[in-house]
Amino acid sequence: MTRRLTVSFMLVLVHAGASAQAGDPVFTASLVQGNAASRVAEPPRKTGIGLPPAADRGRGSPRHRTDELADLFSHVCVQHGGRVEPAEAWARERGFVVAMKPAPRPPGAADAVPSMQKHLRQADNPSGPAITLTQQPEGCAVWSHGVIDGPRLRRRAGEIAAATAGVRQPVPPTESTRWGNGSLRVAVYPLGPQGQGGAVRTIGPETAASHEGAHMILIPPAP
Repeated sequence: MTRRLTVSFMLVLVHAGASAQAGDPVFTASLVQGNAASRVAEPPRKTGIGLPPAADRGRGSPRHRTDELADLFSHVCVQHGGRVEPAEAWARERGFVVAMKPAPRPPGAADAVPSMQKHLRQADNPSGPAITLTQQPEGCAVWSHGVIDGPRLRRRAGEIAAATAGVRQPVPPTESTRWGNGSLRVAVYPLGPQGQGGAVRTIGPETAASHEGAHMILIPPAP
């Protein structure tokens, strides 16, 4: 397994341990890595068609939750290049606190599980998006279990990728994989010119308003 996939898997494994206890969806390694047999092109989103009414775009709406998640990922993960210490410092300055203890290490997995795992949430917004930071290797991810607009999540990832590459139009995914019964989609977007900044992997619902929750994971560039 490459370092990219190791980091991606470890970040999801960390949250999976906590999710299993809370009854939340558990994301497996095969979901994170993708399945070549089920990889399909991301269907284009028709602007202005199928969007929720304006009243559904306020605070707490799928659109707002999705933007909140993407904005957090851009600030805490992308702007700090996935480095744990500055990312954690940024988060703590904005009211984030350690929210969960590390998940127990599976037997025989001492070399596979990061030696440090931190999960942070805003103390005054416990239902808002959360941050997962790991070390050895360093990794950064954000996640939410609220109602998420899946297509908007992927569009925001494309816009973040475009900003890092210095282009105006959203960058298309290099991978887009439908998962399970089609309710989830895993997509990968390159960061920086020609992907020199690594990538962002999104794990989120296929539809515009779903309780599936979502992850955005920073995959560092290959060494």
